[in-house]
Amino acid sequence: MGDRWAGALGCSGPPLASVGLYGVMAYLVSQRSREVGIRMALGATSSQVTGMIVRQGLRLAGTGTLLSLLLAGGTSQALALLPFG
Repeated sequence: MGDRWAGALGCSGPPLASVGLYGVMAYLVSQRSREVGIRMALGATSSQVTGMIVRQGLRLAGTGTLLSLLLAGGTSQALALLPFG
């Protein structure tokens, strides 16, 4: 029975992370809507603006991935020191 709960919790991680990333990106884009409008008025193409936003999202996702891998590695090392059984 415990394995089912662990599996369910493990499977719920990626969708929750996706929703969180979407929320953060939507917030960041809404905060920069004035900047996007000014860039478009000054001649930026929609692909340039989209690229700017995608780069920001990838930077955010890459930072989160790097930090989570570092924390997971440190946690696994700490748990390996604990007695088993």
